[in-house]
Amino acid sequence: MEFTKYDLQDLYNLIDFFKRYPERIKDYRKAFSDLDIYINAPFDSDNFVRKIFRPYYNESDKEISWIKTDYKVETLVFPFIIFKLKEIISAILHEITEHYNDFQRCHLLCCASLDILCIITDDDKTNIMRRKMIAKLINQYRIKYNNDFLRDELRGLK
Repeated sequence: MEFTKYDLQDLYNLIDFFKRYPERIKDYRKAFSDLDIYINAPFDSDNFVRKIFRPYYNESDKEISWIKTDYKVETLVFPFIIFKLKEIISAILHEITEHYNDFQRCHLLCCASLDILCIITDDDKTNIMRRKMIAKLINQYRIKYNNDFLRDELRGLK
């Protein structure tokens, strides 16, 4: 399973939307769960983030209306193996799905997750640098909500 640059951008944009509107997560909870299952499956598909969220789209959420269309661009691919991307994203999706009713918690998680997506795809950083930067970003979330959040996943970044 691989993410394209556009799949990561889609995920980034969705997390940014839910950071601003954490109360909307409840309506997309199943989509987050489906996405978590999909990224752990052994197959690839273009536009998979959009395709998974599309059936749950609510017309009142105009800011994410872009999920109704596919992108058609040849693009850079980020293999999961290199950065432990799959495990990190899966843990974030699981945490959002699990705590969708706690708006403050989801807001804080989404804030940290936006920067995590940028850090793990930055080719100028070593895995050790990535691990340290991500640990710093999620420190407040760990202190307030889940001391073990991403602990195992970050150990894999060596």
